[in-house]
Amino acid sequence: MPRNHALILCAALLNIVLLFAIGLAFKQVDNERLEQIRDREIVVECNQVTKLFNDAGVAIGGYSISMSPMFAERYLKIAEELRSTLRHLKTLIDDSKQQAIFARVESAALEGLKTMEQAKGAIDDSRADVGQHRSRHMYKGLREFSEELQQEMQTLTPANNAPATPSTASVMVFAFLIISTLLNLVIAALMLPRKM
Repeated sequence: MPRNHALILCAALLNIVLLFAIGLAFKQVDNERLEQIRDREIVVECNQVTKLFNDAGVAIGGYSISMSPMFAERYLKIAEELRSTLRHLKTLIDDSKQQAIFARVESAALEGLKTMEQAKGAIDDSRADVGQHRSRHMYKGLREFSEELQQEMQTLTPANNAPATPSTASVMVFAFLIISTLLNLVIAALMLPRKM
């Protein structure tokens, strides 16, 4: 009978150790899941910055042609949304390399908005033909800012945007569960009474 007690104690200790290891592996899996969610959110926000920047350029173009207050209001709304999106994107980035890239993205986007503000000011302050002429010359710079912004966004976007593959932690959880089951079966087999 003491042999059975020793086996039960051994099984209990092994199960406690394996449960602890499984708990750590589950924590790692959860951390990886949160990292993937953050990375996806960075991708979404990067796409939003590019879209908003281009939309702001289209709104300024429409304003320079039509002088319609609707386009001016649309531009102002988009510019504010772009600034807000940049602030949110900044909160998502914690890697120093990504922060350096984000600084260039933010600089390009804000410089582009400044150019658009100047184009809007030229349209507002001058006769329509002078404003259109000045804004047309600014569009080349805006296109360059847009291309620079898109290139920087591609480098900012996390590389692990690829389809999810099983992580080391999730494989470890599966391995610990198999080991635990096998050890319990071996201990149970050892506890069975032997026929003599």
